[in-house]
Amino acid sequence: MKILTRDDLKNLLEEGQKPCLSLYMTNPAPGDPRQAQIRFKSLLQNGEKALKDLGMKDQEIDNLLTQAKALLSNSVFWQNLENGLAMFVSSQFFETFNEPFPFSDIVVTGENFYLKPLFPLLSGDGKFFILGLSQKGVRLLEGTRTSIRELNVENLPQNVTEALGFDSPERQLQYPVIGYSPSGMKGTVTRGQAMGAEVEKKYILKYFQTIDKGISDLLEGEHAPLVLAGVDYLHPIYKEANTYADLLEEGIYGNPDTFSTQELGEKGWEIAHIHFKKEEKTLAERYVEMKGTGKTSCDVEETTRAAFTGKVDTVFVALNHQIWGTFDEKTLHTTIHSEKQVGDIDLLDFIASHTLLRGGRVYALLPEHMPDTSSVASLFRF
Repeated sequence: MKILTRDDLKNLLEEGQKPCLSLYMTNPAPGDPRQAQIRFKSLLQNGEKALKDLGMKDQEIDNLLTQAKALLSNSVFWQNLENGLAMFVSSQFFETFNEPFPFSDIVVTGENFYLKPLFPLLSGDGKFFILGLSQKGVRLLEGTRTSIRELNVENLPQNVTEALGFDSPERQLQYPVIGYSPSGMKGTVTRGQAMGAEVEKKYILKYFQTIDKGISDLLEGEHAPLVLAGVDYLHPIYKEANTYADLLEEGIYGNPDTFSTQELGEKGWEIAHIHFKKEEKTLAERYVEMKGTGKTSCDVEETTRAAFTGKVDTVFVALNHQIWGTFDEKTLHTTIHSEKQVGDIDLLDFIASHTLLRGGRVYALLPEHMPDTSSVASLFRF
């Protein structure tokens, strides 16, 4: 499965040639492909009507939606559909994302792709990863609050032999290295074990460094937290090898092979959720503390300019809100309209997209959970 990344977001911002059609759909009955096909067909018909309202002719619409309509007869596609489908179509661009995250059913047409429903998968409170380490190999899972899936990652070594090019020491990963468990108790080893423990740790560390290289390459540009799953004594060794900035201190302890994918997802969410809420609370409090210092803004025009120029470190945007207007990338001038006009974009969508592209954090919150009364609240880098 493909991981949705900031590079994908960049492509969606840059590749669309108007008119652009964005379609989001929740799988109504996972395991029943026919139900998903029926819903997709209905949403596609809504898209055809919206394109016609833009002034497109029937033949132009048929040409634009050729690849989308071809999906209706692709049985393999529907059999493998997870909880959510996102599709983006323009005259020179077609892309679908099969996601574990359920989307609200919506079709949007305009001069740019509509990206706001993707933000929970890229922002500070949506997605997390689990790295499972065991004698059988390596597992990488991608999860959200409502779902979990195992990723097929080609560049991760599955065992020490593959990683280092020679057989692992006898009884590899079968006895603990001298050290301390998360409970603070020192590990117990026999004299015979102790003679080989440090040698074995070096092999394990080299193995984990190879895994870390694969993880870092795969998750480059990601800020989603990574939860480690493995027997107790492997955690400190992997942390020594780790270079991924968002590996969490807390992990899942025990052999991950004894847990189902669903069980790992539930345990991972318990850890990631605490991290998400703590980080969100800290940043919201920082916004309130910094208000009035010039390091924050609840003004849409100012935040639009700041997001485009890379000044925004963190932004909170209100869910289910749109602020229509235009932004001139040459003059950095923003115009806001009370109602959508031809050529308008959703400025909140623009702010969040460009904040993410430039490495910032985005929190899409219900209006009553915003740190300010405005529909946008931003913290600046400088």
